[in-house]
Amino acid sequence: MKKILIFILSIFIVSYGKEQNQEFKFDKKIIYIGVPALTLSFLLDNSVKNFTQKNKSNSLNSITDIFNVAGSGYAIALPISTYALGEYKKDEKLAKTSRVAIASSVIAASIVFPIKYITHRKRPDNSDYYSFPSGHTAFAFAIFGSYAKFYNEGITPYVLYSIPVLTGFSRIYKNKHYFSDVVGGAVIGLSSVYLGEWIEKKLSIKWGIGGYIRISKKEALIDLKYRF
Repeated sequence: MKKILIFILSIFIVSYGKEQNQEFKFDKKIIYIGVPALTLSFLLDNSVKNFTQKNKSNSLNSITDIFNVAGSGYAIALPISTYALGEYKKDEKLAKTSRVAIASSVIAASIVFPIKYITHRKRPDNSDYYSFPSGHTAFAFAIFGSYAKFYNEGITPYVLYSIPVLTGFSRIYKNKHYFSDVVGGAVIGLSSVYLGEWIEKKLSIKWGIGGYIRISKKEALIDLKYRF
């Protein structure tokens, strides 16, 4: 647990950096709420695990199968597709949001995988030692959180945020993660949105559609074409 908290805190410290007089805007609520929530979540791990494993149903099995995909590597197809659509329709808001979502997802993956290897936490189903943090949850929050940040009117952000929340639940339900893994993934994913926005603005990246992204629980291979 000590290693886990050190990594999360280090992410927040780095996130306050400024470069070339361009301010990095970060929502401090992620720190003020995220760190205490993460600490508390470790105390609830066994209780949440026992509750979800004792309350399974065919309906929940089907629902969690769907939302499990929202945090998989396949989800990157969404911002790539909406970026292409935004460029085609000359919709700069959609194109920009999609670029932020792509950058955020790559950042989330680059943070999650090293932490998994270093913390070496066993999954609740004992399948491997890559439990903390939840990559599916981080990836889903990075992607859908990006859309929620820019499309923030009415019920739209609530609908968008419900997707990564249910993704996190699906990982607990399937006994792949503890509650604290999911909370940690959410904190990383939300933080990645702000990092992604900063990078998109700072570099003014125009992304190419070519390349590939392959993400599994043991590796992350990323090849995105872009030009300055």
